[in-house]
Amino acid sequence: MRLPNEILRPWPEIESHPHMRRAGAGLKAARNEQPQAKTSLGSETQSAACSKGKKCCQACRKTRRGSQMTTLLIALVLSLALASQCRHPAHDNQLQGILDSVLEIDSEAGTGSCTTNVQSGFNRTLVQATSQLEWTHCDLNIGATTLAGGPWDMRFRRFAVGTNGGTSGSGTGASCNTGLSSLAAVNSFSQFSSGTSGFCPNLASDTNLSTSGGGGSGSGSTSFSGSPVMLEWYTYDSETHVLTSKGEVYVIRSSDSADYYAVQFHDYYSEAGTSGYITIDWKRIDP
Repeated sequence: MRLPNEILRPWPEIESHPHMRRAGAGLKAARNEQPQAKTSLGSETQSAACSKGKKCCQACRKTRRGSQMTTLLIALVLSLALASQCRHPAHDNQLQGILDSVLEIDSEAGTGSCTTNVQSGFNRTLVQATSQLEWTHCDLNIGATTLAGGPWDMRFRRFAVGTNGGTSGSGTGASCNTGLSSLAAVNSFSQFSSGTSGFCPNLASDTNLSTSGGGGSGSGSTSFSGSPVMLEWYTYDSETHVLTSKGEVYVIRSSDSADYYAVQFHDYYSEAGTSGYITIDWKRIDP
């Protein structure tokens, strides 16, 4: 039995590699220099018998088969040895880079949630907003997670924040900055009289925004629809890549304009240190 030549040759991808071309030259030399095994008939007798078209003896067939198998084993061992040292083009990191450039992978999709615990004088809500693409919607009326099509007052995606109004939602929600850092000091919306845009009682609707510097998402810049007032509720350390709340208190108008809430950002990390877990302290205030 004679093995096909395709089995004895390396794959085209490996054969075209510069290291493999040099190895292939050595393999050819090894084939040429390989001594022929002797049998009891003698080399001349075997040659004469085969040249006359006679059937080769059993010893001749074993010799030829053994020579071919030896060549195959040499080729396999050499290919495995060089494969451990050479990386095929467009493999591993290069291939992953190509995939990442055309596909958006969001392993945290569908994991968003709003969990509220009642504190003394206010509510504390932990928002899991770890998704890079999906928003987590919260209904402050009940302090729980809701859907984009349902009643919601605030939405979160990583560090980005929005209200149910303007370019972010179909409601009449909006927000303003109180200029205060004490949640206890904010009791009604009418207590403010600033004439500065964005500061209470001058409510601002959501609009298309862009922020740069990473902001904990790992990207250089991020565009989204959100609250212009709460665009920079945090300070970002470019060396440690840590977000820290400024502690400012904001007023959020609900999606139906029926309620007002005082909101203060408390943290951006879970107890385990994972980013995208926004904690807000909030309470309902008088109009």
